[in-house]
Amino acid sequence: MRDKAIMMNDKLHINWDLAAKVYSGEASQDEVRDFEKWMEEGSHRNEWRQISDNLHMVDHTLVGNSVDLHKAWDDVRAKTLGKQKRYVHLVYAAYGAAVACVIALLILFVNPFSNDVGNSKLITAKSDEAIEIISLNDGSVIDLNRNSSIEYLQSFGKDDRSVSLYGEAFFHVAADTTRPFVIHTSQIQIKVVGTSFNVKAFADALYTEVSVNSGEVEVSSLLNVNNQVVLRAGDRAVFNVKDHSLVKMQVDNDNYMAWKTKKFVFKRDKLAEAIVLIEEVYDVTIEIPEGLDVENHVISSTFDRYDIAHVMDVLNELYGVDFHYHKN
Repeated sequence: MRDKAIMMNDKLHINWDLAAKVYSGEASQDEVRDFEKWMEEGSHRNEWRQISDNLHMVDHTLVGNSVDLHKAWDDVRAKTLGKQKRYVHLVYAAYGAAVACVIALLILFVNPFSNDVGNSKLITAKSDEAIEIISLNDGSVIDLNRNSSIEYLQSFGKDDRSVSLYGEAFFHVAADTTRPFVIHTSQIQIKVVGTSFNVKAFADALYTEVSVNSGEVEVSSLLNVNNQVVLRAGDRAVFNVKDHSLVKMQVDNDNYMAWKTKKFVFKRDKLAEAIVLIEEVYDVTIEIPEGLDVENHVISSTFDRYDIAHVMDVLNELYGVDFHYHKN
């Protein structure tokens, strides 16, 4: 029974052998489907996210080292079963070449009262009700949307440039051909040398999206390292969390950066969709006037860095009604 192969009696209930095959891209379609089915049960997706979000921490450590994969898996099992009261961070990296790839796996036990990872402290930057600007020591700048966060090691920039993203951010990456800039979300990895682009990867969203302003960006699935696309200015990648499809297309939304720029361009867009976007950007709830069918109205207008009160005044004038809003 495949279901029995998925479940284990350890704290995280993870089949480590299957996890390695899925991560390295060596799992069959049936195995990938079984793994996804397992992730949909209970809190398994959150458990797996805790593991996958720490991949970047040892990429630079593993280069040039010889790692016994089977011994690493055995160590993971033994330590997980024996240390259930401690936090477990499974750190994994896969490197592929031709028909073979080398998989390296380490495990770290972190004291609940410490953010030290190896010899470097883990830095967490969060935004709550306002957009935060994060300046990294390599010259890169991150605009962090509300209710989002990034994590990176204090040693960022010395050996590698890797961060984990939860939520949405716009990246201005400083060029460095010797050290690619790598972003991990719970579903995809994004690798660049120097460019600017937007990443939207909220935990409860069905899609993870990457939209490129300039330069070149490589996007790949964490569940299949061979599933990747290369994006250039004007391109967009959409990853479906359910079926793991990764699709490249042209940017077809003028407003994907509205959360950052406060600029909206509507060209016969549905009023209902425009209102949802305005609510997201200004963190408000808009009350729809009685009798106004927003699904059957369109809007053609541009708002450039206006405050929410002015936007409401324009909507009132356009539709001859009284919109009201309140802050969330």
